Amino acid sequence: AKSEAERNFGSDRLILEKAIDNARHVEVQVFADTHGHCLHLGERDCSLQRRHQKVIEEAPSPAVGPDLRADMGAAAVRAAMAAGYVGAGTVEFLLADDGQFYFLEMNTRLQVEHPVTELVTGLDLVALQLDIAEGKPLPFAQEDVELQGHAIEARIYAEDPANDFAPSVGRLLEAKWPSGVGIRVDRGFEAGDTVSPFYDAMLAKVIAYGPDRDAARARLHAALRVMAVLGVRHNGGYLQNLVASDVFAAGEARTATLSGAGDFAHAPLTPTQQLACAAAYMFSVARQHAQDRSGVHTDLLGWAAGIRLPWPVHLRTDEVDAIASVIWDSAANRYAVEVAEEAVTLQLDGGELCIDGQKLAFSAQNDPADHVWLSVGGWSYGVQIVPAEPQALDLAATGKIVAPNHGTVVSVTVAPGGKVAAGDLIAVLEAMKMQAEIRTPVAGVVEAVHAEAGAQVAQDTVLVSITPSGADAA
Repeated sequence: AKSEAERNFGSDRLILEKAIDNARHVEVQVFADTHGHCLHLGERDCSLQRRHQKVIEEAPSPAVGPDLRADMGAAAVRAAMAAGYVGAGTVEFLLADDGQFYFLEMNTRLQVEHPVTELVTGLDLVALQLDIAEGKPLPFAQEDVELQGHAIEARIYAEDPANDFAPSVGRLLEAKWPSGVGIRVDRGFEAGDTVSPFYDAMLAKVIAYGPDRDAARARLHAALRVMAVLGVRHNGGYLQNLVASDVFAAGEARTATLSGAGDFAHAPLTPTQQLACAAAYMFSVARQHAQDRSGVHTDLLGWAAGIRLPWPVHLRTDEVDAIASVIWDSAANRYAVEVAEEAVTLQLDGGELCIDGQKLAFSAQNDPADHVWLSVGGWSYGVQIVPAEPQALDLAATGKIVAPNHGTVVSVTVAPGGKVAAGDLIAVLEAMKMQAEIRTPVAGVVEAVHAEAGAQVAQDTVLVSITPSGADAA
């Protein structure tokens, strides 16, 4: 290692850090005023992280008891006082299974997850921070701080868990945030707002409070199930799976728990069922429009002598591209939909979907880009309406490598005339602080490069053109 450092950096100095296996990420909230007083407000457990980005936080930590809380709090206070710190801050630690904890960093600000501390302490941390900035002393002592109940926060991100968490951008057609006993939502978006690729992907924070951890967890899960955000894909359903998982229920989450993040991305609806729900919703809209225009009772829509004619629509998701044929049974208020040789029966009753014996909160909207957006049990689905025209060429087969989403080109790793093999890195795209590697599905010779580092590109913009070779040639 010293030899490699010397060759690459001109210095063979090494920094060794202790490796903590199976660690938890636990942080302590501190406040220090200009009068020499500093105290802590307990800890938060932020172990559930994906790509080092926190997704669920809770207070107090299920792994920290009174003695360990006092030790970690005292260490955090000593760190802040040693730096002469004033204001709100967070001292972060890695906590090992043997109870030993290790300093990670200090964030000199309030953090995204501060609401869970507010709920278990009953304090307004923003007001407290402003008072300190005005030179006021802390209005209480360490022994006055009491933690009551439990709070858990889930971060709602505009991203697609089923597509390696690719950022999702667009205009919000609907935003129904949860409410109720013990539920708090800190949100940055409402219906009509546009989610752009230029900022962090977080839409809102859903926080649940209860007298104990199980109650808070149950309230958060229920809140995520009824949340409906349409127009972009989001991680609300993924968070449901995390909150309901055995590892989280047992309080055993670690920083590595989400290293196989796709393990929690399974959705309640199959791709075929998604198409069926979209088709049934479109049929219900067509029925309503027909009645509004003609005044004719819509039971007659799709009627013919002896049978009901199926109502067809061409729909597409990432997994399924098929004609969905809808027949509506007005007597049973039920839809029979055939998609890709699979029969799906469902009912849409106001804000509820009944399918395969499940009753799930349901909402849907059409957007101007010819998509049907569905919210089912808190999960977000985007289904494309395919126009009745000849289908576009398969861009990959023609060697056209396109941007999978809006973003900024970080780098392009090929040049015209260069040879590439299937799977080679072509470019790196960044959106919402996340980087994605773009790789070629075909081998061949680079014909042209259409984008350069620093350029802003829209989804489906051609980045590189490749002349396929061998078996890849069209």
